[in-house]
Amino acid sequence: MNRMRSLMAGVLGAGAATMGACAQVEQALVAEGRDRAWRVFRLHALDGVPYRDLEAEFALSRQQMADLVRGVTARLRARIRELLDEEGRFGDDAIDEIVRLLS
Repeated sequence: MNRMRSLMAGVLGAGAATMGACAQVEQALVAEGRDRAWRVFRLHALDGVPYRDLEAEFALSRQQMADLVRGVTARLRARIRELLDEEGRFGDDAIDEIVRLLS
């Protein structure tokens, strides 16, 4: 029970880390000239737009878009993990669980 409370507090507290990670990953992708990857991720993963509705706009196959979304998701998970680790409030196992619950 205490572990669950701790994890839930971590998830709730990780909201700021998640928002920060999103902004940082978006900025990094734009700086790398990969803003299309962020736009596909945002529209599909955050806004819930199906790949089929994005095919014409981005001139990409569903598989190509899925690959972009997986790549952005991996970067977000890594950045969230780094931010939570920097806070130092959680152990590695708790951070793993929080990141899993958030993504």
